[in-house]
Amino acid sequence: MKKIHYRLTQFVGAINAVQTATDSPWTESPSIKVNGSFVQAYLALDSFQNWTITTLKRLISFDQATLFSGYGVYFNCWPFE
Repeated sequence: MKKIHYRLTQFVGAINAVQTATDSPWTESPSIKVNGSFVQAYLALDSFQNWTITTLKRLISFDQATLFSGYGVYFNCWPFE
């Protein structure tokens, strides 16, 4: 089997460090946040994607956006349903 090596070079063009819950609707909305320490993965990522389209694209040109959060994520499964 042939090994293929990839190299990823990333340039950080902007960092958005939010200070309040209202600045981070992709993790802080009641419909997304669960149990205080988890977020629903699909809802959080959809919300973040919408924010990148409506807000971030007006601020900076980019081809990739990454969301870092201190929350655990889950995918609509036990024990939260």
